[in-house]
Order: sequence, then C-alpha cells, then structure tokens
Amino acid sequence: MPGTVAVTGVSTASSSSEYVNSTSNALHTEPSTLAAERNVGSATNGYNVIRNESNGTFMNNVATEQDISGGVPAHLMGVYLPAALTGNLTIKGFTNLAGTATNLTLTTPAAGFYEFKDARIETSLRMTKTVAGNVVLVFWRPI
Repeated sequence: MPGTVAVTGVSTASSSSEYVNSTSNALHTEPSTLAAERNVGSATNGYNVIRNESNGTFMNNVATEQDISGGVPAHLMGVYLPAALTGNLTIKGFTNLAGTATNLTLTTPAAGFYEFKDARIETSLRMTKTVAGNVVLVFWRPI
C-alpha cells in the first residue's frame, strides 16, 4: 500500500517485537543516545569524548631525529617548552595541499605551550632538536 511504512521494534513494556504502521508518510524515531549524552552505566565506555587525552612524551636529550609515536600515525596536540630553546625544533609528518611531506621548523622558540589542535600526522610523528640540552614535552595520541 503506497504511503504505509511498516517498522519492527522492541516494546519497552513487554520486551517483545511489535509492528508499527505509519500511514501519514511521516515516521519519527528517537535515537537511543542523544548528542553529548554520558553513559552512566559504564566508567570506561562514554558516548562522546568529553576531555582530550594524550600521551606526554619527553624527547630524549640528544640532537638527532626521534620517533615520538613509535612508528604509527598520530594526532599532535601540542608541544610544551619549559624554557626557550637555544636551537630549532623540527616537526616532521605534515603534508601540504599536494600531498607532499612537509616539515615545520620552530626557530629558537620561546618557552610556553604550542597548540596544534590535534593535527593529523599520517606517518610516524618525528621531531628533531638541534641542541641536545633543550627540554621538550610532546603531547600526542595515536590515530
């Protein structure tokens, strides 16, 4: 019959399957979870991300390229420098619009937090310090 929609669902009252027919050419359904709803029945399985979680990794005290994410693609959340760097910090793994690998070099950056808004690094997140003594804390998470 044109204009009729048959839907099968489970009744909350009887826990049995029920058929519902709509002849008004409109069917309204409610999602089982709403946007930003918290899963109060579980301490580990939330419906939405409500806080950013990241790995905090200190770079080794060497002036060579270091693999921060252990060979896996990553989101770069930020870099914290407790003191100004006496050299440069190069971040590898970005791509330009043509899809070519591109590096970002922070030239003698000041102390502070450099936010990268969860930038997506499709290859392994790698960084290079030009001076070994600089302290660099990297906040990242695997994709």
